[in-house]
Amino acid sequence: MKKVLVYSLLCFILISFSLFLIFYLKKMRGENNYIIRQPNFAGVFYPEEEQTLNQLVASYLNSAELIKLKGKAKILIVRNAG
Repeated sequence: MKKVLVYSLLCFILISFSLFLIFYLKKMRGENNYIIRQPNFAGVFYPEEEQTLNQLVASYLNSAELIKLKGKAKILIVRNAG
């Protein structure tokens, strides 16, 4: 009797969690059916306005120095704001 109760409870939890995920992920989908994560830190580590951010990134890329490598790069270390 205890086993049946435990299995029933586990099934209920699993089904409930699955339904939650389905509806939660459905809310986050964009026009191409991809999950779109909203920017949580816009304006904290980088400018909040899209145009200002684009200009900033473009200025960084334009001022970057090209380096000739001997062979292929094996690792790239970059900063990450999140």
